[in-house]
Amino acid sequence: NNFTFMMGYYAANTIVNIKGLDITGASYANYIASYSSTITDVTISGVTIGNSGSLRAMTPMSSNIQNITLDNFTIGTDVEISGMKSPALTNFSGDVFTANAVASVNRGFIGSTLLDLDISDWNVSALTDCTYLMYGTSFSTVNYDKMLIAWQAKPHMPNGPFHAGTAKYSPGAPSAAKASLEADGWTF
Repeated sequence: NNFTFMMGYYAANTIVNIKGLDITGASYANYIASYSSTITDVTISGVTIGNSGSLRAMTPMSSNIQNITLDNFTIGTDVEISGMKSPALTNFSGDVFTANAVASVNRGFIGSTLLDLDISDWNVSALTDCTYLMYGTSFSTVNYDKMLIAWQAKPHMPNGPFHAGTAKYSPGAPSAAKASLEADGWTF
């Protein structure tokens, strides 16, 4: 059982609010709030995702989403949560990445040009793929510095790819943290 085009396919709603979704028996749930130019707010809470499951491509082609909240998730191992993107996205909140060990956020916020997100408090203990996570965003030097220092100090998987597009980090402690992550096989 897989779910595709769960909500918002050409929807006329401005708010998508999904609570208590259990996709434990599914490999993936795709396109939760997609292909709608009217949706501005997406809240997904109380979701259960089984081992090797994924919640991906959540907001592709939804050009007006400004706020995304992902809260109270229960996840298994090797889980992917990706595709939270919109050119209008300015706010992402929720505990999905701080309270859970997500394995992949590949292309997480790609192209969200207005977004500058502090991801330093994320649980990265199982993160193996964050390719293009902040690519094409307004990821500031301040938040890049905080992320490098925090992630280097936390338990983390080796060999993680990370691409923040044109974002820059500072010399000193952030540069040393990046070098330490690179010594663990990370690529930037």
